[in-house]
Amino acid sequence: MEVPVIGLGTLFGAFNHGRRDGDDLFREKVRQSFNNDPEISLAKRILENSDGLSPEVVGIIKSFLTRVHQVYLLEKQNDVLRNTVDSLRVIASFDGLTGLLNQQAFRVYGEKMFEHSARNGGRIACVMGDVDKFKRVNDRYGHAAGDTVLRSVGGVVRSAVRERDVAGRDGGEEFGFILPETDLDGACVFAERLRRGIEAMEFEFNGDVCPVTMSFGAAVRDVADGSFDELKKRADEGLYAAKNEHGRNAVVLSSISGKGGLRCMSPQDRIRYTDDEPGVFELGVLVRKLLGRVGILKVN
Repeated sequence: MEVPVIGLGTLFGAFNHGRRDGDDLFREKVRQSFNNDPEISLAKRILENSDGLSPEVVGIIKSFLTRVHQVYLLEKQNDVLRNTVDSLRVIASFDGLTGLLNQQAFRVYGEKMFEHSARNGGRIACVMGDVDKFKRVNDRYGHAAGDTVLRSVGGVVRSAVRERDVAGRDGGEEFGFILPETDLDGACVFAERLRRGIEAMEFEFNGDVCPVTMSFGAAVRDVADGSFDELKKRADEGLYAAKNEHGRNAVVLSSISGKGGLRCMSPQDRIRYTDDEPGVFELGVLVRKLLGRVGILKVN
C-alpha cells in the first residue's frame, strides 16, 4: 500500500525524536480533538489498510494511537477538574447570604480598580454602608430575622448597582461599594438612593414592625490617597460620623483631603440628589410589597 510520507514521518518523529517534541505533538493532538485530528485519522486509515506494512510500522502506529488516546482521556478529565476549580473559585468569591462579593474578593477588586484609576488618572469613589442597630434585630428577633434583613438589603443593592460597579459585604452588616468614573456628586446620588430604598422597607417579626435603615459614608480618590485602603478609610470615617454624630440613617461625604473634611447631607441635598433619581426608592417600595405577599414584610 502507498503510505503518505508526511503523515508517517510525523508519527515516526513523535516516537523517535525527541521526548519533548513528541509530548508537544501529543498535546497538540489532544487540543485539536482526538477524533477530528487529520493525522490521527490518517493513522487510523493506514491501520485499516495495513497490508504490505511491516509489523514494526504497524506496532509504532498502534502505540502512537494508544498513547494519544490515553492523553486525550486525561486531558478531558483535567478539563472537568479545571472547570470545577474555576466554579469553586467563583463561588468562593461571593457571600452566600446576600449574593454580593465577600470581604476578601471586595478588597481584591478594590485594590485593582484603585490601581487602574490611579494609573490612568480616572475618578473612582468608595461608599461604605452599615445597617443601623442591626444587633438589636438579632438580639430581639433572632439571627434568622437578621439574615432576612441582610438578604433583602442585598437584593436592593444588586438591583441598584451599575454593571461596572462593585458591591460587597464587608463583614457583618457592613457593605462596600466601588464606583468607577464617579465623582462625589455621583457617589452622593448612589448613597442617597440606597438610603431611601432601604428605608422604604419595613419588616415584621413576631408581630412587631421592624423598620430598617442604613447609614453611609462616601469618598472619592484623592492624590493623597496612596492605596485603596486609604480611600476606604475616608469612606469609613464618613460612615462612622453618620452613625455617631448625625443620628444614623444619613449620608456623610468625605471631601478632598484637607479641603472641607466631613459633611452630612442636608435636607436640601437630599432633595437635590433624589428628586431626579427615584429609582431605588421605588425599588425598595416594590420589594417591600412583594415580600409582604409572602408574610415577610408588613405593608401599610
